[in-house]
Amino acid sequence: MATIIRFSKEDPPLASFIVHNYLEDASIKNLIKFNGKSGAQVAELAFPTKDRDVLRGDRSIASYLARSQALTSSLYSTDPRVSSDIDQWLFGGSTLEVLERHLTLRSFISGYSVTLADVYMWSQIVKTNTSLTDSSRPHTRRWFSHLSTIQQFQAGVKSSGIQTKPESLIGASSDSSAAGRTPLDLSNTPSSTPQVEQKKKQHSKAKYQPLPDAVHGKVVTRFPPEPSGWLHLGHAKAALLNQFYAQEYNGKLIIRFDDTNPAKENEEFVQSIMEDLKTLGITDYDKITYTSSYFDQLEEKAEQMIKEGTAYVDKSTKDQMAAQRKSLTDSPYRSAKVEESLRLWQEMKKGTAEGQKCVLRAKINMQSLNGTMRDPAIYRTVISPPHHRTGSKYKVYPTYDFACPIVDSIEGITHALRSNEYRDRNEQYEWFLKHAPGINWVKIADYSRLNFEYTLLSKRKLQWFVDEKIVTGWDDPSFPTVRGSMRRGLTVPALKDYIYAQGSSQRGTNQGMEKLWSINKQAIDKVVPRYWAIPEEDLVPMRLTNGPDTVEYRTIPFHKQNPALGNKVTTYYKNLWVERADANAVKEGDEVTLMDWGNCFIRQIVKDGEGKIQEVVGELHLAGDFKTTQFKLTWLPREGASGDYGDLVGVDLVVYDFLITKGKLEDDDKLDDYVNKDFRKVKKSVGDVNLRLLKKGERIQLERRGYWICDQALNCPNKRVVLINIPDGKSDGPSHLVSK
Repeated sequence: MATIIRFSKEDPPLASFIVHNYLEDASIKNLIKFNGKSGAQVAELAFPTKDRDVLRGDRSIASYLARSQALTSSLYSTDPRVSSDIDQWLFGGSTLEVLERHLTLRSFISGYSVTLADVYMWSQIVKTNTSLTDSSRPHTRRWFSHLSTIQQFQAGVKSSGIQTKPESLIGASSDSSAAGRTPLDLSNTPSSTPQVEQKKKQHSKAKYQPLPDAVHGKVVTRFPPEPSGWLHLGHAKAALLNQFYAQEYNGKLIIRFDDTNPAKENEEFVQSIMEDLKTLGITDYDKITYTSSYFDQLEEKAEQMIKEGTAYVDKSTKDQMAAQRKSLTDSPYRSAKVEESLRLWQEMKKGTAEGQKCVLRAKINMQSLNGTMRDPAIYRTVISPPHHRTGSKYKVYPTYDFACPIVDSIEGITHALRSNEYRDRNEQYEWFLKHAPGINWVKIADYSRLNFEYTLLSKRKLQWFVDEKIVTGWDDPSFPTVRGSMRRGLTVPALKDYIYAQGSSQRGTNQGMEKLWSINKQAIDKVVPRYWAIPEEDLVPMRLTNGPDTVEYRTIPFHKQNPALGNKVTTYYKNLWVERADANAVKEGDEVTLMDWGNCFIRQIVKDGEGKIQEVVGELHLAGDFKTTQFKLTWLPREGASGDYGDLVGVDLVVYDFLITKGKLEDDDKLDDYVNKDFRKVKKSVGDVNLRLLKKGERIQLERRGYWICDQALNCPNKRVVLINIPDGKSDGPSHLVSK
């Protein structure tokens, strides 16, 4: 029997209609029927059971549909943290002001894709006919505009019969909505050539070399990560450039996992890479493929090369082969008969003891001046561990250098974008294209590798830090991974801006990270709320002789230049905490400014026998002009007794240094000789009461102390807020905690 959703035609359950459109199981989707009648009461979902259970209200019905097992999308989550966050938006009565602030640096309300929270809030704006043409809500407008172009949302409006046109709420015409045009937003990647052109104009110094022999509409690029680690910033550049050129030429982008090394790869890395690509806004790819899907074809190509005399099986040891390459000497197995190589090849494929001693090598030129052309290995035997996709089906696995050009050709890749660290291997890449049977040509386009001083962009070396438990994992804020950098406060718009500004230049340099963080600062400075915090060890009592005897509360803006961020409540009282550096800087008789309050005179500075300041006594002079004072003091209300911080919030201020102490490691450098043993510093602090409402992932500014991102909210077990320092680009050397 069908499940009936009855509703009033005058008040259709728009969110339920949209969620229904996300149902992908047709057999279940068709069992849910909508029945609209004039004058009906609140929407009801009647279950076809003998008890005739009923759900009432659009919110409850949409929530039920989103939780149903028929949904294969991510509208809801089995993760209790994510699902609780979604529920908070459904049932928490959030206002537009809260939504605007929340969306400041987000594309979606919860996570990195559409969830039920987006559906419900969007539907409420439509149903209440709320205009977003007001310039005070730019982030809500951007979010609303994007959702309005999604097919499930458009179909929901149409099938529900609602009269409000979503495009009218943002001042857009129906034509522009139908065309799917949205305002350019750096949090999303460019989706059309005009947008790409606009991005290129923004970075006049960037140079994008045209792809050789590219045909508009026919270009196919690929991003081929190995699932042996999480994406780092170098991978981000490669992925974004491949996407850029696919969009520039109205072509296609393929995401291909180069899963040819079962000893290092697993499904966890596949999932983390896909999540990172979604974070970067790379969701417009044509398809996802795996090199392992072509193992049979690759074996056939390799066997054919043996038969044609362009490959041979070698039983030399690893050290012997290295010596042969160094001395430009042929292997004794190079001249073996084809039949013998084919026999050993079969032993390799079976994984026998004899086969495990062998490798298959391409017969190129052992006397070549290019070391990569000296008969490189193209297949080796691997018995265990089993492959994360194919299990134990195969005993031989191709090398990346062999598989990449072959699979590029099979998949119809027209242009292989490769960082110029592979330039010596380009000759080898093209040799395989020429000598592997039945292979089409692929053009190579080089670009410069992303290198940072004091920063490792080698998965092998990063894995060492993980294995040695020097860091907490691949998302550690000290790591240059996409997720680690975002956890440290880097924004996707800033990262894209930085990479797009470089263009496709082939000039390789070891750069400092200050430019990237400077761009990030520009992205967040005007859109993050401001708070106060002082390290516990630096707290000095201050008493205002004419201050309020009882606690007073006032509402002031989170950001004076950005009222859209809303307001915070500030506590005013005669007893304060000020910072020791400020107390040491002022002298009796000075007129100073208490930020967000007014001026005061320093009447007395009380010191102990050793000259350490114990208390500062001041007198408010609110008629004074803050422009005339030299010192601007941050402060916190001191309501409790000594050692009791009252309603103030315990805060851990965490600053990360670089992981290594040398700007660039040489090939013969031992990694553990250059590990920064003190790369993480924590300073116990107290902050203003408004920090109680901070959520994980929110970026803020602490007045006179820089920018921070919340890594742990107050509702965690230890009841302390953890803030991670966001570098501001002023220095490319090791970071440090400062008192100002």
